[in-house]
Amino acid sequence: MKNRRYIIIGGSLFLALLLFLTEPATYKIHKGTFYGLEASVLEPLFFLIISVVVSTLILLFFSEKIFSLWKRKFMFWFLPLSILIIISGATEISYSWPTRTSLAITTGSIMVLGTLIFSLVQRFYHRVE
Repeated sequence: MKNRRYIIIGGSLFLALLLFLTEPATYKIHKGTFYGLEASVLEPLFFLIISVVVSTLILLFFSEKIFSLWKRKFMFWFLPLSILIIISGATEISYSWPTRTSLAITTGSIMVLGTLIFSLVQRFYHRVE
């Protein structure tokens, strides 16, 4: 339980940092330093971190054993694979391949749905307490 709380706090702080960097209202503070990286790095990273935080929030309602199984059996291979898929996306609008932001949203949605299905199957089908 203590481990998950640290993950939630760390994810929330990282999400706040990403919001600070990408939000137009904070433009006067960082003076557009990250403007060139916004479409290719910050937006996909922002949506990927949001999906990780939502997945972790889903797992708060399940046991510590399901959380460790999720890390070991699901996130161990899914997160690197989704990062590779996002990196393969186009940096600007293209008709042949989706952009990095849309790939980040798609893989994030798959991550949240996969987390929900994985945790429910572990809890009710395999009876992991």
